[in-house]
Parts: sequence; structure tokens; C-alpha cells
Amino acid sequence: MLLAWKGPAGLWQGGRGTQYVIGVSPIPPGMPEQAAGTQRGAADAEAAGGTGGCPPAGHARAPAPAFPPPEPPPETSMDDCSSNPCANSGTCVDGNQSYTCLCPPGWSGPNCQSPIYSCRCLGLCYGGWGCFGDSAWPCCSCLPLPCNTSFSRQPRCAEGRSGSRRCSCDTGFQLRAGGVCQDVDECQLYQSSPQTRICLHDCLNLPGSYRCLCPPGYLLHADRNACEDVNECAGKQHNCTQGDLCINTFGGHRCVHPKCPLQCERNPCPMDSRACQLAANSISFHYLPLQANRTVPRVLFKMSTTRFLGDSLRFTITGGRGQGVFAVRRSDRQTGELLLTSPVAGPATLEVELEMSEFSHKVLLGKHIFKVTAFVSPYVF
Repeated sequence: MLLAWKGPAGLWQGGRGTQYVIGVSPIPPGMPEQAAGTQRGAADAEAAGGTGGCPPAGHARAPAPAFPPPEPPPETSMDDCSSNPCANSGTCVDGNQSYTCLCPPGWSGPNCQSPIYSCRCLGLCYGGWGCFGDSAWPCCSCLPLPCNTSFSRQPRCAEGRSGSRRCSCDTGFQLRAGGVCQDVDECQLYQSSPQTRICLHDCLNLPGSYRCLCPPGYLLHADRNACEDVNECAGKQHNCTQGDLCINTFGGHRCVHPKCPLQCERNPCPMDSRACQLAANSISFHYLPLQANRTVPRVLFKMSTTRFLGDSLRFTITGGRGQGVFAVRRSDRQTGELLLTSPVAGPATLEVELEMSEFSHKVLLGKHIFKVTAFVSPYVF
């Protein structure tokens, strides 16, 4: 009996927290009180006609002129926030010869001038490169971004013939109150809603634009918003040892070591061995990559025979882990299908054992075992 099996179609292609930073204004250097007193003592000595030591013989020290103590400068209440030192919509809190910038989400620094990225690469903005990524990722991507880019900039203004003045902003910026062009955060505007989502996975706001990011194991698609899986097995980017079988999954790969090479055939049975005759004629191993939360019902696997000797076939689930999300059905006289009946959140590994039995006049002619393992990705793409 020849067996044929068919798996699913090919691969589908595809926080910023609030940080409070204190900025202290530089205090003009003043003369220490002790040094000031020393200079006043020297001035008194010169006024006495000497150098600050004992008077010459026969001369009495002239009394030092009485100078009234200097009046303290009048106290003035200077607003250190008057120059609007906090950038990127930061809130300035005036202090005693200092100010504090309360930075909005995504910004840090004494003046809220530094964007916060959730990953921390060494050499942030070194050589004109910026580091972006997700804090849950094992690493992050370094993308070209000049370090002097700003999320706010001055508008371009021109005088009209009638004396009016018209100002405009670069693409991706919007003129705000105060005459400053502020970056439009496309990620915040569109990414949160499924109807307006602009990136398949994650969105990074940039000055005047945005960039879509993909998790490890994926590459950004040519359309610049979808993510496509990297086949580590085909590109020899895996860590499987000799004797292992590399199975590409969505966003990674698995190294498996089946008990026999994908399919084991039973040796001919002795005539008097009933136990051998009741055993499976063949056992085959199948590994299926699966995205998370797939719509159901979904056909995952097909079982069929190309040479049908009996008069009926029976398809059943006989074991495995995660049986509650699987079912079998007959699609035609010689074919059975394994169905996914419930969405599965990843990452997860599901196992199911299927049996295809062949009968003739209700007498068992043979049976074949299919051991199916599904590797469910953490991602829906």
C-alpha cells in the first residue's frame, strides 16, 4: 500500500513610559565669602598706607575708614521657565535658580530632548545610526538615523505682497500654537486600531515619518509594512546538529530527532504472531508550522492511500497532546483530514496521533499511524 500525505500550503508572508527628568540651570559663578573678606582686608591695609603688615616705625596706623556694609541686592523672582527650555511638549516647573522638565512619554534628558527607545544598543547614535527595537526582543536593530534629528523644528515662512506672513512645515510635521512645527506621530494615530493599522507588527515614530519593525526571525517585506518569515533551515542559519531534522517555523526553527527517518515500515509478520498482525503497518512523522490564532476550522493535514485493497477506511485520533483543538473528518472515500477546531495562542507545541485503518468485510487489513506535531508561533503572521 502506498501512502500520500499533504500538509498546509506554503508560508504566509507575512512603550514608552513617562519619565521625569530634572534639569538644573547653570548658576553664575560667584566669589566665595571667605575670598571676598580677604580682598576687603587687603583694601583696608592699602587705605592705611601699608601693605597689610605692621606700620613703619614712628607711625601710627591710621584708622580704617568706616564703610557702611553693602546693601544686599533686592530679591527678584526670576522665572527660569520663561525661555521655554523644555522641548517636545515637556512641562517646565520653575525652581530656585533652576527648573525641572516633566517629559512626556517617549522623551528624556534635562530638556526632554532625547527620544527613549525600548532597547538599548551599545553606541546609541554612534556614527549616525540609531537603535530601535522591542524590549522583549533578544536584540534590536540599528537603523540609519542622524542624531541631530528633532521632533520639532522651525517653520518656513514667507512674506506676502500685502504684508501678510505665511508659514508651512515639512512633510510629516504640523504647525502648532507658538509657531513651531511639531512631528505628527503616525504610530500613535493609526497603529492602535485594526482598521487603520499601518504596520503588521510594531511601529516606530521618526521625525516626519515612521518605520515598521519586525520581530526576530522575520524580515521587513518590500511593501515596508509587512513581515515575512526567514527560513533558517534553507539558509543554513540553524543550530541543529548532525542527525537532527531542521523544521522551519514562523519566526524561528526547531531541531527534531524522529525515532526513525520520517516513516517506519513494519517487517513481515510470522504467521502465528497475532500481536504483530495487529500492529501498525507503518508509522510516519510530520511537523507543521502554524501561526497563532488562526481562523477555524482549518485543514492542517490530509491522509490518503493510493492503493485501496479493502472496502472501507476509518480515520481516528488515538492520542497526543492538545487533542481538544483537533478533529478528523473524511473528505472523500480514500482521504481523511485533520482539522484545527479552535484558535491557539502561541508559542505552543501540539501533538496528535492519527490512525488510518483499512477494512474488508469488517476485517482489519492494516493500519497506518501518523504522528503530527504542530509548532505554533507567538505571532499571527
